Amino acid sequence: MESSNGMFVELLSTATQYSPSDFQHNTLQLLRGVCDFDMAMWGVVSFARHARTVYQSINLYDVPKEVFGEFGTVADADGVGALVLSHPDQDVAGFNLRQQLLDPHYRDFMAYVDRFGFHNLLYATRPQSKQGALNFIALFRSGDRTPYTTQEVGCSSELLRCAVLGGIINDKLSFQPTTTLRTDSNFVRARASTSGVLLAVDGGFVELLQRQWPQYRGPLLPGELLRALRDPRRYKFLGRHLIAAAFTVADTLYIMACPNVRQIELTPRQLEVACLVASGCSNKEIACRLASSEKTVANHLSAIYGSLGLLGKGQANDANRENWKRAALIRWWMEHPGGAESPRHV
Repeated sequence: MESSNGMFVELLSTATQYSPSDFQHNTLQLLRGVCDFDMAMWGVVSFARHARTVYQSINLYDVPKEVFGEFGTVADADGVGALVLSHPDQDVAGFNLRQQLLDPHYRDFMAYVDRFGFHNLLYATRPQSKQGALNFIALFRSGDRTPYTTQEVGCSSELLRCAVLGGIINDKLSFQPTTTLRTDSNFVRARASTSGVLLAVDGGFVELLQRQWPQYRGPLLPGELLRALRDPRRYKFLGRHLIAAAFTVADTLYIMACPNVRQIELTPRQLEVACLVASGCSNKEIACRLASSEKTVANHLSAIYGSLGLLGKGQANDANRENWKRAALIRWWMEHPGGAESPRHV
């Protein structure tokens, strides 16, 4: 008991002092003292019945890099998610996947398990306040090694629970990057490796990605987003549903994101007008194209400028001010994904 208490004290102490990677490495060394394993995963996942598993963040230890490259092909038959959901009262449990997942539905998933050696699983979970999301640690023994025994599960359960809680504390304390980016309530944050693996996220970040990429399930950032955030000319992404910016410290990418509400605030007619402005049309030409009056076009432009925050800005001269607004609108449209192509389709 004294030895266990000492491990708990060390674990919680390091949670308040170490970086996430150092904390997790130290904690896994403590866990190896009571429970042998070959590989480990640590992160946040969302499981839901009859829905796809979504990894919101993950850290991998001695796990092949190809694991998540191939996960998408078997995610619809994720047997681990099924086991967790079938034992909702067990926050710590051990399973041999070969013995548990016998249904033909899991055939492809078990081929994936055999390929990477995730046969024997010991996991600990802790629900987040958000329904369906779990903080977790998963330990694996590969191949034909001995499954986790009841004694091992019992001896490691308290330390595993403490490790998950310590990880939550550590993440909240360490996820405070200094930045000049806006931090109002519309923005959510994320931390990722420069290779694109999500390491920590604010609530709502994954849901925001899913607005832009409905099939997104993590834990890798969408390639389109990662390329934009790592582009030294921009470090930002402007999408139909998402705006994001980032900066890099060491090998970590700190991301701020928010919904792209500007386009959502434009009506279909206003989008048509904006499209024609971007293609170089004058108000008179736009009126002819839309079978409307120049006054109506001017009213649409006034509403568009308001939505884009362009009112009250620019040069003092009325003509210069209008030219500045139109130029700003064109820049906005051209920066928006698809904006450069849309005028040709009108």
